[in-house]
Amino acid sequence: MEHVRNTAQQLMKKYKTSDPFELAEYLKIVIMYEDLGMRTRGFYQACPKVKIIHIHNNLDYLNRKIVCSHELGHAILHSKLNIVFLQKHTFCVKDKFEREANIFAAELLIPNEILKEYPEYSLEQIAVLHNIPVEFFYLKYASSIRP
Repeated sequence: MEHVRNTAQQLMKKYKTSDPFELAEYLKIVIMYEDLGMRTRGFYQACPKVKIIHIHNNLDYLNRKIVCSHELGHAILHSKLNIVFLQKHTFCVKDKFEREANIFAAELLIPNEILKEYPEYSLEQIAVLHNIPVEFFYLKYASSIRP
């Protein structure tokens, strides 16, 4: 999974931002806001000449940013992959790809120095302070919190 972290870090360094909306713009990835129904918060779609991130239009800004970060991970890491096809027609498990997209999102959303800013806080407390899913903190710091 180190390649996922490195990819995110290289993008942030190249474009001098961790904002997923800005990164999508630099990479010419279209973001569309639309009603995606009750269950879907967002998804990535690769068309022949256009990459599109679809985000549910009823999400608040923070959740749009989280979804955009995750879907940007798919756009960068799995740009040619058709998850729906894989699920329906192969034995390939999509969990690996979802985990990679979450690790990518964690790298964008969580600054590297955040633990130094809150030395007395747990990952859960920091996650609540920043309104970021605690699972992303576990993914970002998995190797540093293992015994």
